[in-house]
Amino acid sequence: MIVGSYRGSWKEVEIMPDTYGRDSRPDFSDRLIAVLLIDDDPFIATLVRKGFARALDQVVTLTHADCLVAGFQRLATQSFDAVLLDLNLPESSGLETLDRFLSERPDDVVVVMSGHNDPLLSDAALKRGAADYICKDDIKPSMLPRSIRNSVQRHRLLQEVNELREHQADFLDGLLDSAADCMVVYDQSGRILFVNDQTVRVFGIDRDRVVGESLEILIPKEHRKENAALCDSYLQNPDVRPMGAGGTLHGLRGDGS
Repeated sequence: MIVGSYRGSWKEVEIMPDTYGRDSRPDFSDRLIAVLLIDDDPFIATLVRKGFARALDQVVTLTHADCLVAGFQRLATQSFDAVLLDLNLPESSGLETLDRFLSERPDDVVVVMSGHNDPLLSDAALKRGAADYICKDDIKPSMLPRSIRNSVQRHRLLQEVNELREHQADFLDGLLDSAADCMVVYDQSGRILFVNDQTVRVFGIDRDRVVGESLEILIPKEHRKENAALCDSYLQNPDVRPMGAGGTLHGLRGDGS
């Protein structure tokens, strides 16, 4: 079935594989793949359809929008695993197209297609958030399905990693909050990243106001230079030791005492 489109609209077609009997693809074998193509060239739409039909052993739903506005309209009503985005569309061209898309859909998996085999343009697109960059002149039947599959799998892996980090961060925050001692986490520049509940109580501070501020906000002015020197010395040779070992700790409460 040929994918068709007309200005400002979209068409959807289910693509059945041309061949059978290959091993199932990981993570995709149990469900349909939904791909949105945003490109104003009907020839490219046909080429993309044939590429999916020849290379994937499963059903693919390919939705074709011939302009950015039509693409956004479709994205508002349906979820897609990935978007194939042409950089040159009626409303915009070049990296502006990618920027406009990602400003509206920053979490989508976007594979950029362009008629220019330009390494600088490719690098710029990837740095802006594209999952892959494909030159239309180099499109082969197996290229698009492989790019989509790899891009979606990388995206899912990153999501899992980020979720794991969030869970670990929540666990660590809870662990630190349950501590009887004051605990302050800060980076090498001295910016506060976290203060536990005990620190909030003892110092009488607002957690949201101190996070992101300099550590000096918790140290009396007359001791800030000394503390900075101690921090620099520790960072040059960090080791596990009791905080303030061999010295006296000074703190500044929220009320100035």
